[in-house]
Amino acid sequence: MGVYRKVVNIFNVYLLCKKKYLTRKNFSKMTKKDMVARLVKEVKLSTKDATAVVNQFIIDFKDSLSKGVGSQAKFVGIGTWKVYERKATTKKNIKTKEIMFIPAKNAIQFKAGSDVKERVNTPENLAKAKESLAKKEKTAEVAA
Repeated sequence: MGVYRKVVNIFNVYLLCKKKYLTRKNFSKMTKKDMVARLVKEVKLSTKDATAVVNQFIIDFKDSLSKGVGSQAKFVGIGTWKVYERKATTKKNIKTKEIMFIPAKNAIQFKAGSDVKERVNTPENLAKAKESLAKKEKTAEVAA
């Protein structure tokens, strides 16, 4: 299997993992180790090859964003990461009333793709969010 095919498969596996992890109740994150395990299981790669593919993907992803302002990494269905310049500004320290200068810097913006938006905004997830918000409001009322 060629390197290109392995990279295409990693995206497919990532989407499979995303689907399962977003719907599971007690698991809300996916690690590099989980992605390697998925590649080993689903694509039938050796652990060494799967780790190499994931590491190369991460290196290429970082390289594409490290080119400066305007660079972006776009994955259809997942989302777009874009580098932009955050302008220099001044802020006031609330405690000391001192005015501080915050220099300009590059920042990363993420815009979720349609597939991610659909999976995150399922009726189950929205109901959980409403329950969580109601609990926070109750604790705020008790504290006040």
